[in-house]
Amino acid sequence: MANTSENLLIQAKEHFYALRLLESYAIFRRFFDRIPFQPEKRHAEYIGMFARLLAELGKTSELKFYMGELERWQSKLHDPSIAYQLAIVYSYLPEPRIESARRIFEQLLKDPNAADYRLKARMMLADYYDNKNDLGACRQLIFGVDLNDVDDPVLNLMYQVWRGKILSDENQHDEAMKIVTSVLEQVSVETNWYLYWWCKVILARTYFRVKRKKDAQRIITEVKEFLKIRRCRSLENHLSWLQQFDDLVSQARTAATTKSRTIRGEL
Repeated sequence: MANTSENLLIQAKEHFYALRLLESYAIFRRFFDRIPFQPEKRHAEYIGMFARLLAELGKTSELKFYMGELERWQSKLHDPSIAYQLAIVYSYLPEPRIESARRIFEQLLKDPNAADYRLKARMMLADYYDNKNDLGACRQLIFGVDLNDVDDPVLNLMYQVWRGKILSDENQHDEAMKIVTSVLEQVSVETNWYLYWWCKVILARTYFRVKRKKDAQRIITEVKEFLKIRRCRSLENHLSWLQQFDDLVSQARTAATTKSRTIRGEL
């Protein structure tokens, strides 16, 4: 029975990475329906995928249901695996409880019994500070980890992509593109849609910054073509953001050119 259950979870993970979200949901839903009766440490291993696919599928009522159950169990047990799951669910709510999630992730970094969750907690905190535009905090969290210590292959790649994003934001464009391109050589849209499109979005942003607009537009076209055949809410949001980012970069360049001409007395 245990082996069958583990095989099903592996299938659910493969479905998730291939963006077969309904197939993944059908398996994960049965697995996570055990939470009201007894949360398991294995739930924490898959909660990131499950919460994301619930958000992608618009099943917000289920996210709120699991939030309530996890809060109930955490008040009884004070267990780091439950705390981690609760913080993840907080992060994916339609109106995320980001400060509550941040406090839990920070506590997990200090908890001697939460070693299994520190790497993921650091990454979630990096996302929090990225949304706050605190690049220094992001760098400290991500570059403070030795990649040789990250045994999980997917988590290792995610840390690499985070490094590429931070370098791009720091205008270290060549190094950023080198890292992100290297990750793209190891994943595809079929094997890990999330990492694949995350890399593509970072590349597009970087291309806009270094005035390679045609290359950036090529990625935007690729995203649009993909969205014609597959629904992906987060990618739709990224597409909208990329198009706005193009406008912002263009406006910044125009403003800089106008300022330069004004200083030279050309206007």
